[in-house]
Amino acid sequence: MPPTTTDFTRRKRVAQACQFCRLRKTKCDNARPTCTYCLQHRARCIYDDEVEAAAGAGDETGAFSNGQALDDGSSQDILMRLEEIKDMLKQAQETHERTARLLQSAPLSFSSLPGSMSFNGSVGTAPTVLPLPDLPGQAAPCVGPSPEEAQGQSPWAASNMGSFQQTLGGGTDSGRVDMSSAHRSPLHALRPESLLEWAVFQPILSDADTGIKSFLFESDSGDMAVVESKGAGRGIRDDAYITLCRKFLAHVHPRNPLLDEDTLMGYARDIEENGLRWDGASCLVLLACALAAYTKPWRQSEALTDASQVGPAQVASIPAIPDSEGRPEADAYFTAAKKRLGLLGCSIQDSQCFFIASIYEKYCLRPVQAWLYVQQASSRLQAYLLQKGKRPAPTTSSLQLEQRIFWSCFRAESEFHLGIGLPSSGLEELSYPDAFPAPPEMVGGDGLEPAGDSYDDGPSPGSDAQLRVLQQQRSWSYYLAEISLRRTIDDNARLVYAKGPEYWMRHPTQVVQQCRDSEMQISVWHHHLPPLIQFDQGQPPKNEFSDGLQMRFLEWREMVLRPVLYLVLHHHLESQQRQQSHAHQCCQQQALPAKAVEVCAATIVHNVFEQRHGGTWFIVRRPFTCACLIIAVALHPASGLSPPSNWRSLVKMSIQALRSWGCEAPDLDRMAGVLENLYHEACRLLSILGGENSNKNNN
Repeated sequence: MPPTTTDFTRRKRVAQACQFCRLRKTKCDNARPTCTYCLQHRARCIYDDEVEAAAGAGDETGAFSNGQALDDGSSQDILMRLEEIKDMLKQAQETHERTARLLQSAPLSFSSLPGSMSFNGSVGTAPTVLPLPDLPGQAAPCVGPSPEEAQGQSPWAASNMGSFQQTLGGGTDSGRVDMSSAHRSPLHALRPESLLEWAVFQPILSDADTGIKSFLFESDSGDMAVVESKGAGRGIRDDAYITLCRKFLAHVHPRNPLLDEDTLMGYARDIEENGLRWDGASCLVLLACALAAYTKPWRQSEALTDASQVGPAQVASIPAIPDSEGRPEADAYFTAAKKRLGLLGCSIQDSQCFFIASIYEKYCLRPVQAWLYVQQASSRLQAYLLQKGKRPAPTTSSLQLEQRIFWSCFRAESEFHLGIGLPSSGLEELSYPDAFPAPPEMVGGDGLEPAGDSYDDGPSPGSDAQLRVLQQQRSWSYYLAEISLRRTIDDNARLVYAKGPEYWMRHPTQVVQQCRDSEMQISVWHHHLPPLIQFDQGQPPKNEFSDGLQMRFLEWREMVLRPVLYLVLHHHLESQQRQQSHAHQCCQQQALPAKAVEVCAATIVHNVFEQRHGGTWFIVRRPFTCACLIIAVALHPASGLSPPSNWRSLVKMSIQALRSWGCEAPDLDRMAGVLENLYHEACRLLSILGGENSNKNNN
């Protein structure tokens, strides 16, 4: 007899998980009244059968049908919780609908804030950048909606419109991002491109040159890609790690002493004995070898210290192509190191690797790649600082290494931001407790003790312990001075350049006083430099650290004096009343603008013969600014200023230096072209105006 349905046993109902476990998709042990998972997470444990029982057995007052009330109030709690969930879902739905309406129809308006962007049209309208407020001593407020506008808006509304509905600056057809945001950045007036907007140059500049916002990003984008070196090198030599690391410690590391010398040499010995590995130690050694192969010992420049002696012979002495010997071998080590960079984490050593990689990219005149590596080093350092529970003991070497990499990254990011407007990683926003890195004990280490012919080129630093200590003291004096100078120059730049030329013209008295105060600050700074790195402006520097500081002080002085020179050159463009005011306040005080012209000439002479190192790209750009300022003075004799008698040779020297390095950096070659056009147009205009008769003695 076939079985019927009555022969089948009734399936036992499987216990259902509580609501919290079902929501989290975790296994529920169905323990009552609270399951283990809810108990561990201190969550309210609710079972569906309890809800159904409460709904069926109770009435609206929460009592059972027999009139007996719940003693523990559990049913009331469950119902209240369900009501809360329902309210939350309702609020989320309302927020979603409100956001959709804002994105589809409602225009955003941030125009009530000064210095902010105004979106007053429909979606897709180009943003209008409002001018900075004329509030002395007060920074522009952050961009964002007012409190009234913020109410009822989704926090994603402005972001969605800006990112998806329109191109920054309103450019939708060109296929590239507009540079208007960089153009309007607070420190734009400090950068070389800002000179092309000066009114004194408008008669002789082409429209194409006037519209340049960034030489770096508007030149050939070859810098963005990895550039392979030309020619075949020796490749990686398994027996050269120790030799190259010693050379690195002697000629590269002193400018940025962020490594422990003995540790690096220990890594080099281990690699020579056991071979390379895929870790941070091998990456660090390979990067050190790459820089050592591309570095030559510092040599005292043969350039003239007196700018007035520059003539055609000095212009011709600038090499057509900079020394690139060692590049193929260096690239071999760097390529091997790059294969290991992707395997690194967030330790101090990992940040060191990325930072040293940025130095190598600077050697190769690839600033964008260098900036990317600095960002990696800074971001990984921030992650390290935020992850670790407590700081190391003050006596440990790990704290010293942490301090060094922090302040090295700080310096590098500041240089990129002031020089080309690239943003920082936010490292400066951390409340780092140490104002300076702690110097190591000044004892002779193994890293600076080469034996015999350990170096491929250049003299050996010697094995005398006193000489090693002296070099270490000089290195750390320079390093600490650079950190302090970087902060001081940054403060000066923000004070003088944040409001730009428009503010200078409206407040000439304040600008002149700021320049005087800064000049006094520079003099005090120079007077208090340690004797080991002290320099004399009229004498050639005696070591590479004095050389670097001399260039840094020239950069600082040119920066603080430029606004006064701008006032003198542009006061005639103002109304008659303001002309008289400016003439009284500035033109009668020729000391500061005349000093600015002298500093420009000295900067050109000192910077055009620069050797290759991590700061070469920034230094080679400075003659462009100085040459432009000298041309401006030559074009406007009515200002009361006179250019150097050999100003033509100084400008030609700047052009030649930019051309020389421009064979490796397209942006420098573009700067040379713009400067050359500016120079030829200035000479043509001076010839038309009869200025040639007053400049017969020019070279």
